[in-house]
Amino acid sequence: MPLHLKPVLFLLSALAGPLAAQEADPTTEAPAETPEPAPPDDVLFTIQNDAGVMLMDVFATAPDSGVWSSDLLGGGVVSSGSNATIRTSVSPDACEVSLRMVMADATERTGSVNLCTQDFYVVQ
Repeated sequence: MPLHLKPVLFLLSALAGPLAAQEADPTTEAPAETPEPAPPDDVLFTIQNDAGVMLMDVFATAPDSGVWSSDLLGGGVVSSGSNATIRTSVSPDACEVSLRMVMADATERTGSVNLCTQDFYVVQ
């Protein structure tokens, strides 16, 4: 669950307390809740290198975390024009993942991917 929703849920649960104390009508069915899809704990996505230089390292973090994963390429590299499948589980409570890519020429690229809706990222 995204962190920004927790205060809203706390407020809603605090307001629901007095309502829950009222006796429910047994002839009335409660509406079915549709939960927000949970982000996957461990996902695969493809990274395509269209940067014109070899991709050496890929690191990921939850936005605003500042704690980066180990190299998701596991010591491998991705040549320009090639792609690699990456497994990550750095964001168990949010879909959005920030990426930091280190290129062979020592430059860095940054970006983000929503792992709940995307399974492909292109390095430019």
